[in-house]
Amino acid sequence: MEWGHIVEHCDSVWINEKTRVLKPVFTGDYQTEIVTESGSYFSKKSCLELLQLVCLRYFSDYEGRIKAARHYLKYDRKTPVYLGDANFSCFPTRSPKHPECMWIFNQEYSIYAYDLANKKTVLLYADAATIEVNASRHTLEKQLNRTIMMVYRARNLERS
Repeated sequence: MEWGHIVEHCDSVWINEKTRVLKPVFTGDYQTEIVTESGSYFSKKSCLELLQLVCLRYFSDYEGRIKAARHYLKYDRKTPVYLGDANFSCFPTRSPKHPECMWIFNQEYSIYAYDLANKKTVLLYADAATIEVNASRHTLEKQLNRTIMMVYRARNLERS
């Protein structure tokens, strides 16, 4: 594993509109790799702890965001999270309680490759960066569609 920047304080500030993925890591003291447009950062906090801090930054909490998304969208599992505005949302690849759950942020990407046997998919971004995620193509497409519906619904609520 190639190590990026190690962050000790204010880990959640690295989670913003330029974030691509939150990835659990199981090496040393670090629990999460924060993959952004400008590189990777490592945190001692879990993915859920970091998402909670981001939600608090926007005067809410993770549980409230999930509850609201479920209320409007009727998704009981793998619910996407609206973090602040239309350009800042994410979805889980598995149950958020699963230790290997990754969080994919709503940056534009395409599916570059898919390994059916291992249920791993490679995402390709406009700058040619690639990220391997532990989810099938079907799961990623379904979760992305849910996230798009959530953003659409949130925008409509903001206008009314």
